[in-house]
Amino acid sequence: MELYGEKGKNGVVLIKLKSVKEMKGMTVAKKVTEMLKDKGISKKTQIVYCLDENQLPPEVSEIISKNEYNEKTDFIAIKEIKKGVAYVTLKNNSSFYIR
Repeated sequence: MELYGEKGKNGVVLIKLKSVKEMKGMTVAKKVTEMLKDKGISKKTQIVYCLDENQLPPEVSEIISKNEYNEKTDFIAIKEIKKGVAYVTLKNNSSFYIR
């Protein structure tokens, strides 16, 4: 298992996002792709979003990936990459616009 970012409380690996001002137009998917690219991982890698250790359904993941970051989405982590899938863990109080 590969972890990305800095170690936070309880050994959790965190990725600090850009400031709200810098994130203008930055989507969740774009940030994750950027993080993968920085580690030499293909942008074609399948991304699976998880919350509280549970994988989110594809339709919710698609909506989340298109969301712009906001001040409540402070940290995300690429928990692991196995068999060409990146498992992205979201902070449990992340706020997304879903309707």
